[in-house]
Amino acid sequence: MRLYLGGADEGILVYGAVRVVHGQVFARDFFELMGPGTFYWVATFFKLLGVSILATRICLFLTSVGTALLLFYLSCQICRRYRTLPCILLAAVYCGGVWPTISHHLDSNFFALAAVTCVSLWQDWRRKSLLLAAGVMAALTTAFLQPKGILLLCAIAVWLRIQQRRGLASVSSLSLLAGGYFGVASLCLLYFWSKRALGDL
Repeated sequence: MRLYLGGADEGILVYGAVRVVHGQVFARDFFELMGPGTFYWVATFFKLLGVSILATRICLFLTSVGTALLLFYLSCQICRRYRTLPCILLAAVYCGGVWPTISHHLDSNFFALAAVTCVSLWQDWRRKSLLLAAGVMAALTTAFLQPKGILLLCAIAVWLRIQQRRGLASVSSLSLLAGGYFGVASLCLLYFWSKRALGDL
């Protein structure tokens, strides 16, 4: 679709991404109520593919398909018999009448589901890198929507603490999660500090 639907934030988000591509910095040169995540996420596609409506649609396509695949995987972990039902419901009701559009809600959901998927895989495989990745994904979720990312981190941390009390997780598991989260959060803050935008952020 080569148009923006009314009542959505897509135009604001895409224009902010264009500003980022042209060297402006979120919070220093322009400000919106959304977190900086979507501006930089879409700007990445603009830098790779050029500033065009096609780049926004590729970004939207990858985020939407990624969300559906992550949801399908997590559905299979819960109930194999009805594993397609959540994906059908997602397609039917996701974002109401404004889909398909670039949205900080869609982007944050994608990264939040990626964090939960990392935790689910860690439960099966017990690889430390998966907990680190879960922390990274939770931090990226925070860049899009701060409350969602912080609450996601807290939820995973509480779940890991329960696993530790049951003897199913090591003491270092919380450290790995926190290391991934605070490592990415620190890099983001350092970026804005280096651009003299941290105070405005």
